[in-house]
Amino acid sequence: MSAKAAHYTALYGSTALAFGLLALFPQKAAFAEDTSFTIPFVLQSSSPEVVGSGPADTGYIYEIGPEDELSIIIRGDSDISGDFQVRPDGRIALPLLGDMEAVGRTTDDLAAHLEDALARYYTAPDVTVTVTLASGTYDDRIRIIGNALPPRTVPYRSDLTALSVLTTIGGVPKTAAANKAAIIRRENGQERRIPLRLGDIQSGKNLGADTPLKPGDILFIPESFLAGERSIEPSMTVSQSYSDNLNLRPSGFKEDSFITELVPAVRVAYDTARLQADLTAQLRLQYRTNTDDELTIAPDMLGAASTELVEGLLFTDAALSISRQQTDTRRGQSATVSNIANTEVVQSYRLSPYVTNRLGDIATMETRYRTGLVLIGASDPDPFNPTLLAGQEATDTWENTGIVTIRSQNQRQALN
Repeated sequence: MSAKAAHYTALYGSTALAFGLLALFPQKAAFAEDTSFTIPFVLQSSSPEVVGSGPADTGYIYEIGPEDELSIIIRGDSDISGDFQVRPDGRIALPLLGDMEAVGRTTDDLAAHLEDALARYYTAPDVTVTVTLASGTYDDRIRIIGNALPPRTVPYRSDLTALSVLTTIGGVPKTAAANKAAIIRRENGQERRIPLRLGDIQSGKNLGADTPLKPGDILFIPESFLAGERSIEPSMTVSQSYSDNLNLRPSGFKEDSFITELVPAVRVAYDTARLQADLTAQLRLQYRTNTDDELTIAPDMLGAASTELVEGLLFTDAALSISRQQTDTRRGQSATVSNIANTEVVQSYRLSPYVTNRLGDIATMETRYRTGLVLIGASDPDPFNPTLLAGQEATDTWENTGIVTIRSQNQRQALN
């Protein structure tokens, strides 16, 4: 295969792949966690599935928590019986008795305490306490954290499972990386992290992955890597033009031509917590009369992306440019983009991963690797002036660079 053929094979293959990927996505939609495709230069791995975490604690006895709603009935006296809400300070206010501590007590314990306090007013008082709306003690509540949804708590109850929590909170949003969720549990003073495939549980794909929860568990639900705003804007342009000197040749050797163009284009933009990208691409398909090479393709693509691969540590920048550029400044170039004489396709690719580290409160250090590749299509000589070989000095280049940068942190000081 010639060098020219290799260049065009790489060019058209990459261009077709880009448009093929873009065609897969609907406009203005959020990525679901189960959306599957490949991002170049991003390595993905999966952990073995852990199904369940052992049986939940048995014999759990509920303790009254702040904001619980209680029904307190004193047999034979409906005047002081009623519904009471536990205040944030853990107390309830009762007729005759005033403020009483309720948080941390069981219903039987609180009933016995109230009977003792009412003994000065009643003979053998009989008190029944029922929790009508439970919030649970702060220590026992299931805490839900992560960027996928606002933090909240769910009261713990016996036999509570991850599926029960999903039902309580109305499920997880599509922007969540639900199958990368985890239960964070403290046992014997140690923190344990239990992988949890919430997406499979919610969809019913694997209900066996449902896991019993224990009092005080933390349910961590991360946000999907591509969760956020994105837009896709396709367009199409059709035009026809006329040139009386298609190949920019001297007088007497001119060739005129009608040029019909079909230009499909697309713009894709992402703005997420960990990915910012903008890509504009178009293919200029030309049909030219009075020429041997009647059909030509003039690609034009410009894109840039910044990605946070490992939160707060590993990042990468990437850019690409594919366009027709003037190959010999000694020859003329048409002011009309439809005339591609004295131009060749130039492809430029850049990838730059880097790691950041904080040096205390004084500075940050950035260690960056940068690689760049430029591919230039091979040109043919001008038959009317063989000494002018378009692009004869242009060669493909590949550069690798390592950079270490230390930047001081701004230290603001008040001026007296």
